[in-house]
Amino acid sequence: VHPPPVRVGDPLTFTLQVANEGPSTARTVTVADTLPAGLQFVSATGNGWTCTDSGQQLDWELADPLPTRTSAPPISVTVTVLAGAYPQVSNTATVDSATTDPMPGNNTATDLVTVPAQVDLGITKSHTPEPLQVGQQATYTLAVGNTGSTDDPGPITVSDTLPAGLTFVSGTGDGWACAATGQDVGCVRAAGLPAAGTASIALVVAVGPAAYPSVTNTATVTSPAEDTDPDNNGASDPATVLPLYDLALAKDLLRITGSRADWRLTVTNDGPNPAPVGAVVVTDQLPDQLGYLGFTGDGWTCTPQGQAVVCRYDAELPADQSRSVDLQTSIRSGATGTIVNTASIEGGVTDAAEGRIPSADQGLAYTGGVAIGAAVLGLLSLIAGALLL
Repeated sequence: VHPPPVRVGDPLTFTLQVANEGPSTARTVTVADTLPAGLQFVSATGNGWTCTDSGQQLDWELADPLPTRTSAPPISVTVTVLAGAYPQVSNTATVDSATTDPMPGNNTATDLVTVPAQVDLGITKSHTPEPLQVGQQATYTLAVGNTGSTDDPGPITVSDTLPAGLTFVSGTGDGWACAATGQDVGCVRAAGLPAAGTASIALVVAVGPAAYPSVTNTATVTSPAEDTDPDNNGASDPATVLPLYDLALAKDLLRITGSRADWRLTVTNDGPNPAPVGAVVVTDQLPDQLGYLGFTGDGWTCTPQGQAVVCRYDAELPADQSRSVDLQTSIRSGATGTIVNTASIEGGVTDAAEGRIPSADQGLAYTGGVAIGAAVLGLLSLIAGALLL
């Protein structure tokens, strides 16, 4: 027999009890015990017994004859439980005597030892792409490994509570079954995991506006088996998140005074995220009939580049808000016909490789047209409003 509990790496003591139920005195009593693989011999004791050990083979001889209806002093055998004993081993001992035994059927006893699993589950976590993009999907790879002494019989459970802004789409992996309740994702591997084995989960999520500007996703792994190092049972994966914003441009001719025309460019961010600092860039391609004089607008910086005037908004533009910049231009002498002044905007969906790229409805510029008489420039102020395109 042996006392509980049994644990890989710990000592375990068997007690062997020999009794003589007669009818004669037993002489030259011996006991043989071949330890199974997975149990490593440490020591053996027993009053009146002489022990000889050779590897896994243990042999004892009782110094004195054993009278009928008496029991010999117990034998204690101490072993170390190795990982090879999982999930169970049987230890069998046999007693014999020089005296004839009329009932040899009870001369052998077997003790079944159930050995619990002892594992070391660990988890790592990574994601693609980097950075994440609001409005697109991302994939987290959750890799579970078992570096413990024994197989993990399972079930193994991975729990992942998605942060705000990430929404569960799917979870797949060989042997894994994944489901989500709200932000809580659970994946179960019923078959467990062998020692030195690994198993991965591909967790696909949708990236929403609330994920901007960054999220940290944490997952943990557990099982009913004893885990010798729970410190590696969790992993956190931080990610940068690019915003999604839709910029629209409106253009108005504010006034014409003599040979000067003033224009207002208004940028509106239709969201859902704020446009970061430097993301709003408006280019006004002045026609040859106009010359750049200057600008006014809080937070704006405008720089002429030939006939183009590039205006950058130097602050964040929140969702559902607008910012305007006014351009002052001169109407050059000799200008005739219709002046067409076109502006365009950059911004919208951000992309790690390409920088700012227009969203689908951008690249559409408002065009203002002004009729100019060659001889009578003073008429501009009267007819400009009617001739705006």
